[in-house]
Amino acid sequence: MAALDPSPDTALIVAVVLPPGLEQLRLLHVPDAASEGIPPHVTLLYPFARPGQLDDGVHLRIASIVASHAAWNMTLAGLGRWPDTLYATVQPDAPVRALQSELAAAFPDLPLYGRTDLRFEPHVTVAEGPGARDPSVATAAAWWELPVVLEVGSVELIVRERGRWRVARSFPLASSGADRL
Repeated sequence: MAALDPSPDTALIVAVVLPPGLEQLRLLHVPDAASEGIPPHVTLLYPFARPGQLDDGVHLRIASIVASHAAWNMTLAGLGRWPDTLYATVQPDAPVRALQSELAAAFPDLPLYGRTDLRFEPHVTVAEGPGARDPSVATAAAWWELPVVLEVGSVELIVRERGRWRVARSFPLASSGADRL
């Protein structure tokens, strides 16, 4: 397969549903959440490939990797912080780390955030930039909506077209062992 070119208009994500208060904070303090409709998510690979390169071969490679991982329950557990970001922490993080690692190995031309020196840290961004530095955002009552448990059953390929993000394709994870009993 030919090398893929990174594009800021595509991403592989695990979409999540935030509690209402945290979603309101995210819409206020993540610039592309309200203006471009990017859903709350855990980023697996961004930037991903140019939209014109997302052919059957790329889809098949993603589908094969994703289907080899079992669905799981993920807890958005609490507030995490980097200097310029406030985020919901993810537990357990092993399933999402394994999935991201395998996808990254399958697409070496598309390193996470375009950098090879970053360590993957599963998270859901709630505020960035000025919002992350505002003490009232970190102490907002919305954080008390956590923890919340979510079922993770798929990976989404999202694409930005005409300034708006949309799910272009959903790739299902394998059923969990509990589902097979």
